[in-house]
Amino acid sequence: APLPDRPLVTLGACYAGGESEGAELIGPLRELGEPIMDTFATIPASQLVTIHMDPEEPVPGVGNHALIGELTEDAVDAFFDAAGPESGSPLTVAELRHAGGALSTVPADGGALPRLDAAFVLFAVGSLMDPSRAEQISRHLHLVADAVSPWATGGAFLNFVEGRADAETLFPADTRRRLAAVKERWDPEGLFRAGYTLPVA
Repeated sequence: APLPDRPLVTLGACYAGGESEGAELIGPLRELGEPIMDTFATIPASQLVTIHMDPEEPVPGVGNHALIGELTEDAVDAFFDAAGPESGSPLTVAELRHAGGALSTVPADGGALPRLDAAFVLFAVGSLMDPSRAEQISRHLHLVADAVSPWATGGAFLNFVEGRADAETLFPADTRRRLAAVKERWDPEGLFRAGYTLPVA
């Protein structure tokens, strides 16, 4: 009930550790102001999908994203001007997700994409409950991405790719070579396909 028809700022966090340590780490977030809702709690892994309050069932929507190398004050201003409450944005959500910490650390057995080479991820999405808004939403998604482009890395993150993408933006060169060799061995005819193409080695 308190959420509709008002601009909101949401702060989400996840700590994979003890309850007391987690509560201490998020303590400063709780002191920023009086929240409308506080949903921080200890939850099982099966409920991780609820952290971001995304719909758990499929809903129509279209989104866009950008990887941000450095979030300067100018970058924040540009983001806010393009997607803030005075922007006239038709988007449902426009957000900046922190990508440091474990996401920027390379583990020994990290696989094809062991780290996210960005400080933040910009993600924006518009609801297509009314399909006639598709063009307006798509236009504003590009406007938001263009606004932060001076601080973008030029890379992309598979989790947020919703259309065709260049594999060069998704994986480092060495990883692309390794994946191409795997593809040549196991899928030389290109049976498995996605919105991006890895050439056979």
